[in-house]
Amino acid sequence: MIAQRVLRLPDEDSGLSHSIVRFENSRVGFGSLKLKRRTAIRITNKENGQWIIRYCMGNGGKIKGLNKEYIAIDYDGVNELGVTFNKDVRLSVNTADWWDITRWFWTFPDLNVKLSFRLGLIGFLLGIISLADLIAKLFIA
Repeated sequence: MIAQRVLRLPDEDSGLSHSIVRFENSRVGFGSLKLKRRTAIRITNKENGQWIIRYCMGNGGKIKGLNKEYIAIDYDGVNELGVTFNKDVRLSVNTADWWDITRWFWTFPDLNVKLSFRLGLIGFLLGIISLADLIAKLFIA
């Protein structure tokens, strides 16, 4: 999907703790062509290559003017993408894969989230190395 315009999210939906993007309700739901609710979505600015990850939500009726070609994101997302509200844009909207999500959380703007993700990932990798070492010692000895 290509979004042609960005609308502003209401204040109660904005911020790093929410990290959501709102779509017109016909784009969200179950089906092969619809985006699933609360899944990670990669939004890429086709002009400069900047991208963000947000979680998919439908319009709860709070955002006037939101249609199939428009999306609503918060100020932080607009700033990171390098676009402005209510102007014509070319944003590619796709479901994020696990590598996109990993890169996003590795460089997340909030220090608490970034640090906890990094420590968790490093701990997981050290656990895998330790398990491989243990299995190797069992078969060699």
